[in-house]
Amino acid sequence: MPHKLSSSHEGIGVSVLLRNWTLPSNESGPFATAASDQLKYLLFTAPRTLEGAISHRTNQTQLWADFIYMAPPFIAYYGALQCGPGGDSLMWMAYEQVKLHREELFDKKVGLWRHTALGNGTDHKHWATGNAWAAAGALRVLATIQRSHASKSIRSHQKDLMKWVGEILDGVWKFQVGVCLFHFAIMFRSFRCSSLPFQNSDATLQHKNGTLLNYIDDSDSFADSSSTALLAATTFRFASIAKNDTHIPAAIRALRLVRESVDRHGWLHNTVNPLKISTPNRPGHHSPEGQSFVLLLEAAVSEWASSHKNYSSPRHEDNLNSSRKKNSSHGKHPAHGKHPAHGKHPSHKKR
Repeated sequence: MPHKLSSSHEGIGVSVLLRNWTLPSNESGPFATAASDQLKYLLFTAPRTLEGAISHRTNQTQLWADFIYMAPPFIAYYGALQCGPGGDSLMWMAYEQVKLHREELFDKKVGLWRHTALGNGTDHKHWATGNAWAAAGALRVLATIQRSHASKSIRSHQKDLMKWVGEILDGVWKFQVGVCLFHFAIMFRSFRCSSLPFQNSDATLQHKNGTLLNYIDDSDSFADSSSTALLAATTFRFASIAKNDTHIPAAIRALRLVRESVDRHGWLHNTVNPLKISTPNRPGHHSPEGQSFVLLLEAAVSEWASSHKNYSSPRHEDNLNSSRKKNSSHGKHPAHGKHPAHGKHPSHKKR
């Protein structure tokens, strides 16, 4: 495998498995072979730490938060489709990878994940998209196990995953400015300010319009609508799965910002450059990741809203019209703010 990243291919692994599963004969076709070969590489060839954590890179042993979205969901889904003792083992393995990466990357002091650890060229800061990858990936593993044949036999694993996703969301949204906004009451009629245990009146790092910073707890960083979208999507999904709406007001705030940051052509603006993560995208450039995060957010909102009859979603068309008026008069999109610190962090290698 000549690629420098051991887990980037698994990002489409679940889709490959689904395509294979829907074929008339799904045991020996090209999709089955591709998925099997990729799994074998992860389990038997990719570099590992002494504790057994699979490296995100092939040229050195290095752990990345990104890995949690790429490999564990693929391993877990493979196990869910396989069933039997072998399938149980794979789902346990997916859980174990989340556990081992958390032990190395989770920063208990601030409740956030560091981006990378071990090896050369590490990034110990709390990258917003890295935290989003970790939370969303762990949640995918949880959802797969919950709906698998092994859901009753590995309950303790599910409790751990639930806790680990929740602690990331706690760490992220504690930077939400503790202000009770009127539009919350319109969109979620049962909302009350007193129901927000995570309010922090001293927190100022999340923009008042809902955007999170590229490095969440670094006031010199820039606003990033891409990570904001995935973290909001994960929050809505977590609320649906865990029946916990604690952070929904923060996610609604982010949802409004993301919708206002999508132009009439469907492009999300004000995103981090996914190949140079300390740098925002230049005007006219867009993030493929950010585009997919918007879709994940809208799907998550739709599912959550279906079980909350008191919720009235802000109309997407209204937000687009509002955004266009602002853009035509000011020449910029809502996610822009007072954090344009371009180039203040060293560039990272391509992922």
